[in-house]
Amino acid sequence: MTPDIRTIGFAQVLDRLEKLLGKPTFPLDQRDKDKLVQIRNGSVHVGVRGVSATALQDSLRLCAALLTA
Repeated sequence: MTPDIRTIGFAQVLDRLEKLLGKPTFPLDQRDKDKLVQIRNGSVHVGVRGVSATALQDSLRLCAALLTA
């Protein structure tokens, strides 16, 4: 018998990180989280001006918060 694999979505990951880090430390607001989830899910088209840069900035802010927590 193999164990059931349970996965969670990226939005749930961000929600859990926000709870873990707390509001002052978690660097993204709801709009930033929604944007990253949309990009991750492919609903924002590649090549839209500014999307890649803001996604990278938001991702790096989140990584910095996790590394310093």
